[in-house]
Amino acid sequence: MRSPLIFFNPQAAPALLLLEQLRGFQKQDLESQTAAQLHQLKALLSHAYQHSPFWKKRLDAVGYSANSDIAQLLQTLTPLTRHDIQDEFDNLQAKWPGLNQDDIFSVASSGSTGKPVRVNRLKSIQNPLVGAYALLEGEWHKTDPNQTIAFLGFSIQNNVNASWGGIFQALNCRGRYITRSVAEASLQSHLDWLIREKPSYLKASPFVVAQLAQLALEQNIEISLKAVISQSEKVSATHRALCYEAFGARIIDRYSSEETGLISLQCPKHDHQHVMGASVIVEIVNEQGQPCAVGEVGRVLVTNLFSYAMPLIRYDLGDLASWGVPCDCGIHLPVISKLWGRVRNAVIHADGSTHPMGFLGDDIGLMPNILEFRVRQYIGRELSLELVCKQALSSIEIDTIRKIFIKDGLAGLWLYIQQPTNLLQKDNRKREEFEQVPQEWFPPEDCIKILI
Repeated sequence: MRSPLIFFNPQAAPALLLLEQLRGFQKQDLESQTAAQLHQLKALLSHAYQHSPFWKKRLDAVGYSANSDIAQLLQTLTPLTRHDIQDEFDNLQAKWPGLNQDDIFSVASSGSTGKPVRVNRLKSIQNPLVGAYALLEGEWHKTDPNQTIAFLGFSIQNNVNASWGGIFQALNCRGRYITRSVAEASLQSHLDWLIREKPSYLKASPFVVAQLAQLALEQNIEISLKAVISQSEKVSATHRALCYEAFGARIIDRYSSEETGLISLQCPKHDHQHVMGASVIVEIVNEQGQPCAVGEVGRVLVTNLFSYAMPLIRYDLGDLASWGVPCDCGIHLPVISKLWGRVRNAVIHADGSTHPMGFLGDDIGLMPNILEFRVRQYIGRELSLELVCKQALSSIEIDTIRKIFIKDGLAGLWLYIQQPTNLLQKDNRKREEFEQVPQEWFPPEDCIKILI
């Protein structure tokens, strides 16, 4: 990306200053990064204690004082939950003398669990930070905001914008930002749109990207993209392989939530993620609440170090992840080696134990006959595998599916295979390749039943 410093725009100055700080932070050793985080955390805890009734009560419960060992104190705090935010919204807010209410804005999660979570933020902090991270991500992956990006998403309007918006508009970068609703047209129409518009970059969910890639390959259509920017869902190896084969492009992924903001960015050299430690503290903990070792799967807790309007400290996102070893790319930020998805997406065995799902798409998605798939588990522990296939499954393919489920640690469960005509999601919820469905289910007569 062309250096933004050749422009002069006072509106961009805060983001450019933060960008310089982010560049410096990622070069520091882990000890220096941790010291900087604890310094900022101390300020956040003091602010939360003084101005948020919820946090005063919770911090008093663990004996908080101005002289507390901040690192040790953090480990003793009960994680903040979605229900806490929903039930204690007013008490969680921090209100201090001189607070400008016009500086406060609210964001909400997608509500994929049935009830959205709303949090407050400060524009004066959030806007420059978002801009700085957008520029940092562009530097890492060498994207050019003077070229066209196409965005295929749910609940968006068909539109053409003169820039990528935000910091890029302030820096006078003039790449078009064209948007289109996934649900309002067919995949063929979307593919024709890409052929016609010839964007350099595509932003969409990995599921939609994979479908477009498969369609392009089937029709022997050549579309060249510089990169694909992932949206909403976790990315599998199958998604990456299809994208590269069809478009010659790498998928750029990021990990974020509406509540906490950006958490990590994909490494410029590898497919794993680097934690944005300048603005968040990420913990991965086991069922006992203890820190996980490298490779161990655990729950993700996030502390937003600049969440002054509504302090988010040890917020349990409901996600599963695992740490990776230090990276050789030159960036010293901690590595998340794998994002496993939601806790609610873990399979429940007959004895009540849970098992995090692997990437079934890495195996099932590579079977030539299968175009789409989704796995659901109902309250009776039944597993339903919904497949969209080119033709009826053969006995060999059914046995292959059984072996894939055994390899993923699901032996002993009954699997019911169905073949609907389409699985493309029509609303704005994230599409999960596996999900728990809290209701009774009666398998249709025409499904295939096998014991894994």
